Amino acid sequence: MLLPFREVDEFRLYKSRINNNSDFLIVGFFTINYKEEADRLIASIIKFEYDFSIFITPTVHNSISPKGSNNPTYTKPNFINFCQNLFKKNVLYLDCDVVLCNQLDLIIEKSKEKYDFGFLNWLAIDDTSAFSSVQMGIENNYKNIFKYSHSIDYISNDQLIVSGAVQYWGKSDNSKKLLEKWQNKILENEGTPDDHCLDFSFNNLDVENNLDIKKFWLPKSYARYAWWIFDKPIINHPQFPYNGSSVVQIKEEHGMKRFYVEKMTLKKPKRMLNENEILNYDDKKVYSIRDGSLVFERVIDSPLWINS
Repeated sequence: MLLPFREVDEFRLYKSRINNNSDFLIVGFFTINYKEEADRLIASIIKFEYDFSIFITPTVHNSISPKGSNNPTYTKPNFINFCQNLFKKNVLYLDCDVVLCNQLDLIIEKSKEKYDFGFLNWLAIDDTSAFSSVQMGIENNYKNIFKYSHSIDYISNDQLIVSGAVQYWGKSDNSKKLLEKWQNKILENEGTPDDHCLDFSFNNLDVENNLDIKKFWLPKSYARYAWWIFDKPIINHPQFPYNGSSVVQIKEEHGMKRFYVEKMTLKKPKRMLNENEILNYDDKKVYSIRDGSLVFERVIDSPLWINS
């Protein structure tokens, strides 16, 4: 369960700017070893003059980091609930290692329209193709080589597979109910990533609650990870995320699952790079690999966005 407001004084305010001139507040929390990233985030928020409150904590829950504690105070849903209770506002939660790169026009619009929540949903994106930087033992030695890494090639407006670095939460009853479900699911699944627990909680709302929710899905630009090199960031995650090699899978029981493939539609996205191609960022040339050598195929004319 979400902890009562009086029991979460472990969140210590680090830096804040509140002029009460917007319908939402940017919030986030971090541990001392992420101070540099938190300061970078704060500087980017100040540049665009948004209201914010960033907190420092002694630890995070192990649903956020495998190195975290099992203290239920330090989960994302509990922190978001804490901020809503404290500030009585819609909140835009940001992981401390993201950077604000442009105006948040979509968030401003949605906060005025009283949405319950909004996330980046892999199932609501036309092409989720991710690309990773690689070193290859071939005769040409380029510095910046990218190759197709992974994607989710299903689509659904009603199912969720989330990347949770950026989350919008309205101050509504439905928002509170999902936060509560999310917190409970995290505590039932020790060591499972909180993104997986949020998927499970959202995708079973109709089964358990039949809530009339008002949701929206963020475009990639609003939670742009380093592997999306063809997307200009509005909110940027400069590092490649943790690969999840030691992830504890969520418990699926009583007929309920993290997500339901039968409610999704398989799609065939038109990728900027095929699985057998590589891209040299320096000259935007695409090559295929044949017998250990690079064979030129074409030049990409789209802008590229990589993090140096």
